[in-house]
Amino acid sequence: MANVQKYRKKVVNYFYDHPYQSIVFAYFVSALVAAISAVIYAIGFTAFTTSVDVSNNIITGGLSGICQVIILIIRLFGVTDISFYTLQSVLYFTLNVPLFIFAFMKIGKRFAFGTLVNVGLSSLFIQVFSGLDFINIVASNEFIMNSFLSRALIAGLCVGISSSICFLLDISCGGGDVVSYYVSMKKSTGAGKYSIILNVSIVVLYFLFSVMQNSTNWANFVVVVLFSIIYQFVIGFVIDRINLRNTKMKVEIVTTKEEMSDILLAIFPHSATLSTVRGAYSHEEKIEVTMIVSSNELKKLVRIAKRVDEHAFIMTYRIHQVYGNFFIRPVE
Repeated sequence: MANVQKYRKKVVNYFYDHPYQSIVFAYFVSALVAAISAVIYAIGFTAFTTSVDVSNNIITGGLSGICQVIILIIRLFGVTDISFYTLQSVLYFTLNVPLFIFAFMKIGKRFAFGTLVNVGLSSLFIQVFSGLDFINIVASNEFIMNSFLSRALIAGLCVGISSSICFLLDISCGGGDVVSYYVSMKKSTGAGKYSIILNVSIVVLYFLFSVMQNSTNWANFVVVVLFSIIYQFVIGFVIDRINLRNTKMKVEIVTTKEEMSDILLAIFPHSATLSTVRGAYSHEEKIEVTMIVSSNELKKLVRIAKRVDEHAFIMTYRIHQVYGNFFIRPVE
């Protein structure tokens, strides 16, 4: 462990002294994570979201779901010579272009770069994976074909993980993720619930167009919608459990060290509240430091507080929301 900390410190110091290499490395890591995310998304989409019977496809929501709606409209006009996966890939990338521009201007350059890489590779992998024997064997499996619930859960898990690992590095999978990420960043709350609201709306829209196309099969469409909503909730649940950037923690530290608050304020970009408390057993006066931090800052804060005062009494609470000036590191 000591050797790991030693090399980690060397790496941090190197990038601190070489800012250009630090930027290049950050973009490389973003591209690598975007590629991994794209692979997971494409597997979930080709093996579990779509079905051998196109009418039983899970409605994905977001821009991917809008693409499904557009493909449905195209089919209404009799265009059937272009494969579903080709249309999905082309439309998915094309509709994301305005969102790339929005992300670049409103969120961050590296965020837009990572999103562009992810969407481009996702579109490519959907087309490539659709022709792989392994994917076709999985998609044609009798259990997968006949179990909407299994497909909804596995597909939702794949897409949720795909979005979450992007969010962890401050990039996204494009589409509705850009919008939900921007809203959650501005409101300083979880992104999952915004994805659910947006995607359920797309599901309902798809249902309406499906009924218009084939009103005699409306009962089957209702089943598809219900399991598609389960799929959306699985995605939102996974995103909010993995992506902790906007999760807040309240920390209360009871200590005798007066310098505790000064040290914490020097390290963390958050203010704190000081209170004088008295121990019920010892009747000794102590200081209580109350601070709100992000979840990913919690372990570091506790570790530093214990270094300052190994006998400090520390309590942590998960909180839903804060109102006021709470600093969140801006997205690059």
